[in-house]
Formats: sequence, C-alpha cells, structure tokens
Amino acid sequence: MAVVGEFYGHVLERGVGSTLSNQLYQALRHEILRGRWTLGERIPSFKEIIAQTGLSRNSLLRALDQLEAGGYVERIRHKGVFVKATATHGNRSLGTVVIPVPADAPIESHHGQPSVETQTFSRISVGHLAKTAGKLGLRTRIWPVGHRSVWSSGDGGADSDLFGVISLFSPKQLQRFFKPRLLDRVVYLGTDDFLARPCLTGDPFTAAYQVASELIKHGHRCIALLPSPALHQATEDLVRAGIGTAMRDAGLSAGPEALPEMPGPDAPIPSDATAAFGFCGECARDVLQHARAAGFRVPEDLSVVSLQEQQGPPCDGLRICGAGYEWDDIIGTCFDILLSSASSPPRSVARLTFDPRVHEGNTVAPPRDSSVFLGVVNQ
Repeated sequence: MAVVGEFYGHVLERGVGSTLSNQLYQALRHEILRGRWTLGERIPSFKEIIAQTGLSRNSLLRALDQLEAGGYVERIRHKGVFVKATATHGNRSLGTVVIPVPADAPIESHHGQPSVETQTFSRISVGHLAKTAGKLGLRTRIWPVGHRSVWSSGDGGADSDLFGVISLFSPKQLQRFFKPRLLDRVVYLGTDDFLARPCLTGDPFTAAYQVASELIKHGHRCIALLPSPALHQATEDLVRAGIGTAMRDAGLSAGPEALPEMPGPDAPIPSDATAAFGFCGECARDVLQHARAAGFRVPEDLSVVSLQEQQGPPCDGLRICGAGYEWDDIIGTCFDILLSSASSPPRSVARLTFDPRVHEGNTVAPPRDSSVFLGVVNQ
C-alpha cells in the first residue's frame, strides 16, 4: 500500500482494493454529510483538491461524477461545484428501504447489531445499513419473508412510503414478495444470480484463492474442504476453482487427495489434512469448535480458515482467518444507486464486483510433523 495524499483526514492510498477516485468520492461524500459545507455552498475548486490530494484531474472528475449521480452536488459551468443535498436537508422524508430476508435465516449479532448472510460477501450488519440510510434521510426495515409473503401496507407502511428495496434474493424470488410496480428501485446485494441487476457482489474465486494462498504460504499441502449448504452451486464451483488454482499456481496437486471433502463440520478430519477450509463463516466456526472438542489444538494441530472474515466476538479466543470487504464502500455505493434511481437519468449499473482482502486472524500456523498429527487424529 502506498499513500498518495490526504483529504480532510481521509488517507488516499493505492493497493487497498478501492480506486483512488472512489476513495476521494467517499471522502467528499462523508464531509458533505457531516456538514463541512452547507447547502448551496461551493466545495473546494479542482485546483485546491488536486493540490491537497495529489490526485489527477481524471480521478477527481470520476469522483465528482459519482457525487453528482448520487444527488449530493451540482456542477455549474464557470462557477464551480455546489452542495445539493446534506444529511440535514431535503432527504428527511424520502421513505423506507426494505431489506427482505429469509424468515428461517439466522439473524446474528454483530457488535450488538443484527446481521444477515449474503451469498457472495460475508455477513452484513443491518445496523451499518441503517446508519448509512439515516444520514440520507431514509429508514430501513428488515422484513422476514416466507413462501406466501407479499408486501402490503400491513408490513410496515403504505406503499407510498416504500422508497426502495435492498435484496439478498434473486429477481425471480423477489417478484414473489412485491408487486411489479414497487420494484422500480432495487439493488441486489451479494446475490450470485447473474440476472440480478443492478447488483453489488463479492468475488468468491479471488477470496478463495487469497485464503488458500495464506495456508500454502504457511506450508499446508492437504486442506480439508467444508462446503456450505447456503451457497449456490455456481458460487461453490468458483470457491473450489479458486482454491484449486492457488494450489496449482504453487506447483502443488489440486486433486481429491490434496483437497479432501468433509460431509459436515462434526465429521472426522481427513487423516492427512493439516488445515480445514470452511466455505462460510458458520462452517469454519463449527469445525473449529468440533476440532477442539475432539482434542485438536488450533492452530498448532489444525489450522482453520473461512471464505468469509469472522464478524463479531472471537470464537473461544480465536479469530478465524478469512476474506473481507470494505463495507463502507459497498454500502455507500448501494445507497448511491438507490438515490440516483430517483433522478433523471438514473445511474446505469449492471454488476459491480468488489475486491476482497485477507483478514489474517490467529487460526493459521505451520503444520506439525505428520506423525505427531496422525497420532492426534487416531486417538
């Protein structure tokens, strides 16, 4: 990572999974929402921002395009860029953003806030969504849905109060719950359905590749795989491909003997495996707990990793290594698309894929001598 510049305390740097123009956009948007400039006030000029940040004019133009698409600023020729909307003006009564979730899906606590599972990202904090929405004058509502659920006035307000939908479901599934006229403003979040548009999605292949590479770097050559029933087959295939590619790129075998599969988290660890790779946070946490109950020391006897970073408190004092995302960036983009869909012309987005990066945790260590390890397994 290389620091390029700074903007009102926001560090702009290369190699962090977000472009410089997007980092500047996030910084400008944050300062607008916190009231650094009042409604109608001109923000610093091109020359001033470039001098302060060290960014190119093209990066600044891209950041301003995003701000304008989101309705935050207005550019007036020969005069400058002026604040068009703030957290305390104009957006107070926009309405409610509904987030439908499966009624039988576990809603867990993340730093005291409920969180729900996505298909291509990790768990997302509902409180994080609500906080961002509140800054924009929007309310959020988590709506548990079953097979017969249909949105109506009895589910949280009149239809006129519905500003938009953030969907963890595919388009086909979502149409069961809402009348077509209510789906003008939808953003699909973390769904692996390629027909979902606009959609913000993670990168399961790269995430799996990065986490597997972390194990390989520590000397692991046989990694037990624990698939998740929550993943669609297409996403699971990408995860397997990412792990296999990491093995082959390191000059290692990627066959079933090197990547044996566990039928469940409480199944015996394959005898040659020195690490376990969970395809979701819950899978990794379960296998960690079962391994410790069976007498394994983690990570001394068995390293445990996850496709997704661990959220919430440590598990038995351990934080599981996994791939994570810049949620401020993702959630901010999500609401930008929703807000721009109310403008004319709306912002045109198909699928935006966000780059993961490994959160190391403390569940990975070099494998023990195989004879010692097999003795633990066979006890």
